[in-house]
This record gives sequence, structure tokens and C-alpha cells, in this order.
Amino acid sequence: MVKELFGQFLIRQDKVRQADIEEALVLQEILHDSLGAAALASDLITFKQVGQILELMDNSESNFIEAAIELKILTPKQIEDLKVKTGDCQFRLGQLLVATTKLTQKELDEELAHFASERLLIPSPNVTKAELIGRITSRTGIKSATVKKVLESILENISEELSLSRSVVLKSFGTFRLTEYAARDGRNPRTGEPVEISQRKVAQLRFSRAMRRKVDEKSS
Repeated sequence: MVKELFGQFLIRQDKVRQADIEEALVLQEILHDSLGAAALASDLITFKQVGQILELMDNSESNFIEAAIELKILTPKQIEDLKVKTGDCQFRLGQLLVATTKLTQKELDEELAHFASERLLIPSPNVTKAELIGRITSRTGIKSATVKKVLESILENISEELSLSRSVVLKSFGTFRLTEYAARDGRNPRTGEPVEISQRKVAQLRFSRAMRRKVDEKSS
């Protein structure tokens, strides 16, 4: 069992629809680590102006910078300053639901006040880290604190190697590696509207043949 997420809570409370959450998540993805996010964080533009920029991008071949300048929302000098500040500016789901007028700020504040005490435990198809530690402890007899420390150390080391663009090969299990994707134009899978997908590096796990064969044998 896991605790429900804020979006799941809002849907259960009939405050928003699944489509509203998906729209906000798409906007969250667009703004993640982008010049638009830096502009918002610096209070140079509003969410409404971001919408105007995205609308112009949809109806032309302009990118975010060109659209912002054409609409006279940002100046070339501001653009250059923002390029230096661009970083990981992640906006919370609630902020984006307010920005897209799916909730008022008052409604968001009220739901946040009840969220911690009223969120439910829901079934999870996944094995959590705590459950994994418990299973290893049960099978080996090693104290859970020790298992937790070793597991977290392994994960931390894998993360460090990936951050250095180095692969981690675990024989008979798989290979952790970093794959770089260039910036590209994409589409919202629900609405079909075009969205700009930023350049990114993605951590991936490719399972070995032995692991895939073992899973096939157990599932057949």
C-alpha cells in the first residue's frame, strides 16, 4: 500500500478531472528546466503570458524565445540574462492547476490543508524499498538497518557513476546507462497539440539476456 498522490486526491474529491491533471503535467514538463521556467521564477512573465507564447508557437514555426520577443513579453536583453539563470525550476502541480484556472488559489489552499490528514492508502503494483529490505532481511537474517545501508549505498554509487556518464554493468542482471536525447518537437498524447520537449539525459536500465530469460521462465 502507498499513500495517494495530490492529483489522485483532487480527483477523488471531484475537484478536478483526470484530463485536468494530465494538462497540468504536460505544462510541468514543458516548463521543467526551461527558459520559460526561469522567466516565471524571476517574475518576468506570468502563467497567462506563457499561455500566449505557447499559443503563438502552436500557430507558427517560432520557438519560445522568438515568440516571447515577437509578443514583446521579453526583451533580447532579458532573454540573454535568463539563459544564465536557466536551471531546474520545477513548478508544483497545484500551482499549475491554479495557473490553468482548474482551481482557485483559495480552493488549492483548502485542499492542501486537508490533504495530509485525508489522503488514503491505495494498493500499489510495485514493491517499495521498505518491502524489498524486509524480504532481504527475512531471507538472509541480516538486520534490516544493515540491509538498508547497503542497498542505499549501492543505489547512491550507481547514481554517482551515471552522473559522470559512466555505465554500471551488473553481470547476469543488467546495465545502467545514461542516454542523451536531443531537443525535439512532440505532441500531447491526449490532445494532439504540439509541445516543445527539451534536451535531456535519461538514466536507463537494460536487462541482461539471463535476467530476461529467467523472467520469461517464471511468468510462463
